[in-house]
Amino acid sequence: MRIRTIVALAAALSAGACGSKTQTPPSQAGTAPAAAPGEGGKLDPALLGKVRAAVGKAQAFLYAAQDEGGGWQDPGYTAMAATALLRATPGATRASHPKIWKALDNLTAFQKPDGAIFAQGNANYVTSVSVMAFLASKDPAYRPAAEKAARYVGEAILDEGEGASPKGNVFYGGSGYEKRRPDQTELYADLSNTSYTLEALDKARAEGIPINEKALEAARVFLERCQHRTESGNASAWASDDPQYAGGFVYHPKDSKAGEVPLPDGRKLLLPYGSMTYAGIKSFIHARVGRDDPRVKAAVDWIRKNYTLERNPGFDITRSLDQGARGLFYYFDTYAKAHQAIGEDVFVDSKGVKHAWRAEIAEALLARQRPDGSWVNEKDEHWMEGNPVLATSYALLALAYGLGG
Repeated sequence: MRIRTIVALAAALSAGACGSKTQTPPSQAGTAPAAAPGEGGKLDPALLGKVRAAVGKAQAFLYAAQDEGGGWQDPGYTAMAATALLRATPGATRASHPKIWKALDNLTAFQKPDGAIFAQGNANYVTSVSVMAFLASKDPAYRPAAEKAARYVGEAILDEGEGASPKGNVFYGGSGYEKRRPDQTELYADLSNTSYTLEALDKARAEGIPINEKALEAARVFLERCQHRTESGNASAWASDDPQYAGGFVYHPKDSKAGEVPLPDGRKLLLPYGSMTYAGIKSFIHARVGRDDPRVKAAVDWIRKNYTLERNPGFDITRSLDQGARGLFYYFDTYAKAHQAIGEDVFVDSKGVKHAWRAEIAEALLARQRPDGSWVNEKDEHWMEGNPVLATSYALLALAYGLGG
């Protein structure tokens, strides 16, 4: 997620503001799922106990940071925190967890007549995550809001409708921070926003909500244009089939947040990196591309070659180890979601090493949790992971998905 917040919110984040610090009743804490389903998916009892405790502390932190109106600083953070709390609290209801429902009610107050949910920008991202929050509640009272929101983000993908985008434009099929306006002359989309849109549409479809099927077709084109794989038709000058880069994803067809390297022929190669490659994997699957599809397999192969939970792989750590810390908690979130989508309880890397990924993500997060139950990325000033509400939401989601939530 790349949140372009308003100046006032940015100032609040830099100051570390977290809102009201009210105490949370023990009944609000909830519990983590007992274990992930499937052979090889269960955590050993000792680790499971530690994860349960970590989840409880994280939930308590988020509840304490919630303001009196039920939100967390901004609708984007509110949607993320509410989704994380719901995923980590199976079986929650309005009666058992009123603070989560107060957050959901807070989100509905920001919904516009066209279905968008936002305060002052980032409509696609906020609306997409809100869809996930509403549906995670399993409360039919929020279905109308979820349907309107899903329709909005489905129409926000840049396709041929309403003169939005010629297919030849590199941003065709993607989703950006905002929905395309009729008077907009420059298009913009990125893989992070697109992945949230596709995840929201996938969860809506799973709940029987009609979605924009043509948008999925367009999205597959955009995903191909973000991947190092010329066989898929990526004709960008930066695309390479070199085994070092093949299959990996970049932020969008004109940019990689991991940087670029010059090639002998004068071209510049955009560097693929972990969080976007995991986002690409789950996005292809959400766009109804099979796990055995060559595009998905190529991305998974890149992960096999670059598997790690020490950093966000792909960044040039020879310049600074802090490079690998960029977007680290976002990376943990996409890691867990993508591995669940891949469907392998034990993931084998390119060296033949077997990884019980659920246990590994749990251990990585346990080692980084702060005494107050939160997580913070003190080395990332770029994508607001210095905000404990955002980083904790990412971490809690990763734990929940790792446990099958």
